[in-house]
Amino acid sequence: MVAIGGGIGACLRFALAGFIHQTAPSLSFPLPTFVVNLLGCFCAGLLLAVSDRLGGIGNSWHHLLMTGLLGGFTTFSTFGVETIDLMKRGMIGYAATYAVGSVAAGVLALYLATILAGRS
Repeated sequence: MVAIGGGIGACLRFALAGFIHQTAPSLSFPLPTFVVNLLGCFCAGLLLAVSDRLGGIGNSWHHLLMTGLLGGFTTFSTFGVETIDLMKRGMIGYAATYAVGSVAAGVLALYLATILAGRS
């Protein structure tokens, strides 16, 4: 289920990013990734809300839609879900640390890797 959803999600990401790039090819801002990440988070929120209302969606559907489809589309949606989960559990400090730390540390790690690889 994860592999099927992941394949579909990756293809959707590729198609959407390509469409956005063709629509606005000269933008300096990474709009395709930005849109994919926001759409992935929005879809994850919808799935969580629907799942809560239905009393759960079952493991197979969860693996197909959340882990597979949205994971293949964007792992940023998983990051959003985990941050909201921390907030719902009253762990606001952890949520803030996770959110800010993930973005800052992720960008820093990527930057350091480019320096180490000689691409500064």
